[in-house]
Amino acid sequence: SGETKVIHYLELLRDTVGFDELAKKVKNPLTGRKIAAYYGCLMSRPAGLMQFGDPENPTLMESLLAACGAEMVDFPLKTECCGASFGIPERPMTAINSGRILEVASNMGVDAIAVACPLCQMNLDLRQKQASKAVNVFFNMPVLYYTQLMGLAFGFDPRELGLHKLCVSADPLLQKLDGLRREEALAEAKAKAAEGGNA
Repeated sequence: SGETKVIHYLELLRDTVGFDELAKKVKNPLTGRKIAAYYGCLMSRPAGLMQFGDPENPTLMESLLAACGAEMVDFPLKTECCGASFGIPERPMTAINSGRILEVASNMGVDAIAVACPLCQMNLDLRQKQASKAVNVFFNMPVLYYTQLMGLAFGFDPRELGLHKLCVSADPLLQKLDGLRREEALAEAKAKAAEGGNA
């Protein structure tokens, strides 16, 4: 009868699950990793339908990934268009748009860009070499779905999350996370040893 309410998965996580409950599921926090949340134009418009907060400055993905331990940057181009479906008929324009987004993210020193839109992921990841040529800047920026980052925080295997299928490897991000965990484990072992020595 046309009365079925359709909601986005991000809304489900925010309104039904809740960030506090998500934080309880975290096994491997994304601590120390700088992430830029990128919504693009399709995730925030029309504002009357896309209920992600301020259409010019949504913060839903930031809150979600912060609950997973990530350090979220205030990304100024988070709602700028990457080119969307013009990636086929207007490749030069899409390459320039995507290049601007990647350049700002790189200059901010982020470890990865988090996206929710498949077109955004395709233009920023699959077409990253085209974007590099368009703005004359080399990029090696992993572009992951926010759900993949959540999966890492929840302890899923990277291959199970499909990270091996990304065009731009997420290995640098994974290596940083692994290194941080080793440091934490070593610090914890030293603390326990110190406690034992003082007993």
